[in-house]
Amino acid sequence: MDTNEIFRTALRAEVRESLETQSGIAKSAGLSVAYLNDLIHGRRFGTEAVRRRLALHFGWPHYEGFLNIGRRELGLPLVRETPPARFFRRALFRQHASGRRAWRNHCRD
Repeated sequence: MDTNEIFRTALRAEVRESLETQSGIAKSAGLSVAYLNDLIHGRRFGTEAVRRRLALHFGWPHYEGFLNIGRRELGLPLVRETPPARFFRRALFRQHASGRRAWRNHCRD
């Protein structure tokens, strides 16, 4: 499984859970709505900088943590995050805090 598909799956899951519209997400991440839609549907892959910017938008400063969402959705093994990333991510919980905490606790098992 390539990183593009894992990222796309994670992005779809985050957009689905988000209370924001695609236009709101695109605006805050500095992208056009069409470009974000192309990323979601796999018509474009996006640069590493764009991917990291979107991960940060959803509150994931550690990129592997964001990719773990896609891995979980696809049934792939998860990659452990480093403890500092967990600490910093906790400070960035803005939306769906209880759902993210439950998922984070699930990953620790």
